[in-house]
Amino acid sequence: MRRSREQFIERLHAECPHHVDLIPPPDGFAYETWEAIYEFLDARIGSLDMYGQVIDGLSFFRFCFLKEEDANQFRAQFARLGTLLHFPRSANG
Repeated sequence: MRRSREQFIERLHAECPHHVDLIPPPDGFAYETWEAIYEFLDARIGSLDMYGQVIDGLSFFRFCFLKEEDANQFRAQFARLGTLLHFPRSANG
């Protein structure tokens, strides 16, 4: 199972190389925030993916985009809603 997850992440990073790592607030994102995020992502179906991961005890979501401008727009629109960090590209941190 772990190997298939690592393969998925490697493939995802190759296909969608521009990513935004977002740590949600301690109590999680509000429902309205998730609605806004999904609306943004829905308009770009086929050119992005996302997954969650824990590195060094921090849970985060990695939003991966095919286009750099989509990643930049996502970062500009949603970075204020959580903690924006940059984790290593590898699945193992």
